Amino acid sequence: MNQEYRKYHLHRTWAKLMLQLVSIVLFLFFLFVAVPRLKESRLLYHTGKHQNAQNINIAADNIKLKVDIVLLQKKINRLTPGGVYLVINTSENTFFLYNNKELVRQGICSTGSYVKLEASDDKNWIFETPKG
Repeated sequence: MNQEYRKYHLHRTWAKLMLQLVSIVLFLFFLFVAVPRLKESRLLYHTGKHQNAQNINIAADNIKLKVDIVLLQKKINRLTPGGVYLVINTSENTFFLYNNKELVRQGICSTGSYVKLEASDDKNWIFETPKG
């Protein structure tokens, strides 16, 4: 009887281990294969009236943004001077030379660093680039 109990106990232990192993494999499969596919599928998303309302809102927002872009471009064109003008970027020490709103030349330039130089004979200079 002791021999039979050992076989039964060994068989039961192996059955538990196999069940645990299968459970772990199924869990990992679900975690790494099924969940990403569910996220990509449309089964989880409701496609009823709510979705259509969202699409309409997005389309309306898109049209409003396009109108805003056109109005801002017109404003930029209205405020940008014609003729020859120079734009200096003091943060990047660069300049842009325009003629009738077309870029003619760009390059590197020296801009004021707001450093004060003092000479021995009571003379001093502040190196600055005017704004505006």
